[in-house]
Formats: sequence, structure tokens, C-alpha cells
Amino acid sequence: MRYRRANGFALVAVLWILVVMGVVGVTFHVGARADRRAVANARTESRSRWAGRAGLALALRQIDNMLHQSGAAFGLQASGDTVLPPIEFSLEGVTVSALVLDARARVNLNLASDRQLTRLAEAVGLSSAAATALAASVLDWRDADGLRRTDGAEARDYAGLRPPSRPKNAPFYSVEELHTVWGVNPPDYARIAPLVTVVGDGRVNVNAAPRTVLVTVPGIDDAAAAAIVARRRAGPFRNVFELLQSLPRQSREQVERDVGTFVDRVAFGPRVVEIVVTTRAQGSLLSSRLHAVVELAGGSAWRVVRVVQS
Repeated sequence: MRYRRANGFALVAVLWILVVMGVVGVTFHVGARADRRAVANARTESRSRWAGRAGLALALRQIDNMLHQSGAAFGLQASGDTVLPPIEFSLEGVTVSALVLDARARVNLNLASDRQLTRLAEAVGLSSAAATALAASVLDWRDADGLRRTDGAEARDYAGLRPPSRPKNAPFYSVEELHTVWGVNPPDYARIAPLVTVVGDGRVNVNAAPRTVLVTVPGIDDAAAAAIVARRRAGPFRNVFELLQSLPRQSREQVERDVGTFVDRVAFGPRVVEIVVTTRAQGSLLSSRLHAVVELAGGSAWRVVRVVQS
């Protein structure tokens, strides 16, 4: 009996050893698999990052070539707010797409007035009351003080959110920050975000801006915006005189009452462009984004102002 009992203890001990070894083996196996996934993910991320930089380099080269051929930014061919044709290619299993966008074809969130923001919001379909509130909230978000505008929002309002938040009280760094502005819901954001920027001089390029942006220029109503869009199909505007001649008489008379302000708000070509490069590795559901701001400094000169990888 003692022998059998000893054998029993030995068997149990062996079984426990096998269990422990099995657990350790599984742990090492899972760990090895996790390590392999981590290495694979790191490689994919690295490929995507370098492919994105290749897309940026190609976009910069095309900008440089076009500027040298035309001698000025005015010669860039625009289609909507796209300064150059979209760039698409594959590199090392990564699909790359790059857009070169004219900042002057959109409204600058950091420089737009109350009226401009309201007009933009109305142009995309918001009611007058909702547009007024959105404009006030944007201005309260970006200004340095804590004074709440009528229909706007400041720190006390944001503190009541769940989770609590607070206004930035500083300029927008990215369009995505509009998500966090008081009262901006996802549908409103989806309509407004493609029409705004956070860089540039705040002027509107009448040769590229859509109707919804054109109506934010002082003196440009819906009829004038429609006339501008129709006229530029025949070719780009080259000066204010050509632009005024294209407007309906009533709109032209309205603009001429304050032509100085009008001239300060319009432009006829890009000055700052944004390069947006999106990459997606084959078999991956995730994409990465590279955003560059390029200043066209006159003639064929240009310089990269900033590059952000996300």
C-alpha cells in the first residue's frame, strides 16, 4: 500500500510538472506570437511612414515643377480646392494617396469673422439660429478671454459636459479641433470640416473656392457666387476688374460700396497649400496620415512650414 501510495504521489507530482510545463509552454508560445505581431506591426508602421514621406516628396516635386514651368503660383491648375491632380501609387505593399489643397479655397477658422462663420454655416444648411450659435462658439473657443458671447460658450459651459472639457482660448492648430467646440455635432462637423482650414492669410481664391466659401466674402451673395462659378468655367479671373464685371449689377453695386474691404478679402491664386498624404498597408484596416503646410513664397520659391504625422 505504501508503494502504491508513493507511486500515486509520484504520478500527481509528474502531472503537476506537466501542467506547469504546459502553461509555461503556452505562455512562451503566446508571447512569441505577440512578439511576432508586434514586430510585424512595427514593420508595417515603418513602411507606411516612409511611403507617406515618399508621397510628400513626390507632391513637393510636382509643385516645384509646376512653379518653375509657370513662374508663379497663379499658373497652378486648380480643380475645386485641389491645386494639382491627385497622386496615387503603391510602394512596398502600401497604397499612397496625396492631395495638394489650396488653403485659400476654404475659410480660415483662426481669421474668419463672426459674419463669415455664420454665412458658411448657413451655406451648408444650418438654420440662422444654429449658424449664429456655431459662429459664436468658434470665436469663444479661439479668443484669449473668458468672456462669453451671446449664444457662445466659455469655461463654465464646457465644465458641465460629460466628461468635462474647456475651451482652448487659443488659435486652432487643426481642423479636427472643431470636434470639441461647443454645439458642433458630428453631422455639422462633416458638412463644415471640408470647407475650413487653420492656415493661410484668410483670403478667398475666387478661382478655386466653392460657392459655400465664396458667399463668406463681404458683398458676395448667392447670385454673385453663382455668377463667379459660371464665369470661371471659361477661364480664371486675373484681376478685380474681371471679377467685378462678372457679377450681377445689383451685386456689383453692393461690392462697390466697400470695394476696399472686398479687395482685401479676395485672391486669384494660392499662397499656402496643404499636402495631405494618406497611406494604408495591404491587408490592414488602419490608415495613417501625413499633413504638410507649404508656403508659396512668390515666383518659383516655396518652403515647408510644418509637417505632422498621425
